[in-house]
Amino acid sequence: YIILRFYSEVVLRNTLATVEMDSRGKQNNFIKRSKGRFVLVMRTFKASDKIGEREIELSAALSRVLVPYIKYRSKLDLKHNYLLSNSTGNRLTAAGLGKILRKLSLAKK
Repeated sequence: YIILRFYSEVVLRNTLATVEMDSRGKQNNFIKRSKGRFVLVMRTFKASDKIGEREIELSAALSRVLVPYIKYRSKLDLKHNYLLSNSTGNRLTAAGLGKILRKLSLAKK
């Protein structure tokens, strides 16, 4: 649900898999809370060397969806700091995110 909700508002290629919970490194993409809403800070993406860092303010509706998800995620014993996890609790890769999106968006024959 989180993935579909995110992509219904923000178009990100497969870089959503690289989003972390905080800004530990200088080259990471991360999400932060600002004035009750979440802001997605994109530092590393396809054209980042040409256009630089971008901040995408998420809507109030998407922020309301993220709050309970982040609370739930913080209770899990995850060994990574990425926003999305796979079914085994490891970091969701870009390839894994692509597979999920294809499964969810392709119509069954």
